[in-house]
Amino acid sequence: MGMVYVILGGAALPSSLDVESLDGSNGFAIHGIVEGSGWNTGYGAGSAGDMNGDGFGDILVNSDNNFGGSGYVIFGSSQFGTQSAASVISLHDVDGINGFVIDNFGRHLAGGQATFQTPLAGDFNGDGVDDLPVLEGGSVIMGRAATDANPNPFVDGVDLLRLNGSDGFRTVSYTHLTLPTNR
Repeated sequence: MGMVYVILGGAALPSSLDVESLDGSNGFAIHGIVEGSGWNTGYGAGSAGDMNGDGFGDILVNSDNNFGGSGYVIFGSSQFGTQSAASVISLHDVDGINGFVIDNFGRHLAGGQATFQTPLAGDFNGDGVDDLPVLEGGSVIMGRAATDANPNPFVDGVDLLRLNGSDGFRTVSYTHLTLPTNR
């Protein structure tokens, strides 16, 4: 299953912190997927920039097994760090409003396991919202801000195999091509 612990920064951090004491005001736990054996959550976790343009940093967590996996972006919120914040977030509860699922994360790799390597690219396409490059497979997921016409732009999640150019793109490897030689 696996877990990721997010410890919120502040002016006076203790020299040590028991993760069991996370209560939402000082941090929280992200519980992984429990759909049978072999799921590994949190093999990779890190910043996803601000993919929904709300001014709060987002978190990317992966969860995989031997057949592939999914990435999960959890949107940052003004609720984090308050007494009313949840001390546990379950990846099962990611719903397009509080974050989104990235399907086919790692399915293109040998063995299907989703390795995790995503640098922060900032605003790749110049629309004012951070974008997320996923190095394995050469994909870029375009960030999307909520609008009146589309208040939940990630409600359907993102499928890395079905990016259409407006929501992101995949690069194609040309290592199998034979280039002509100079004559």
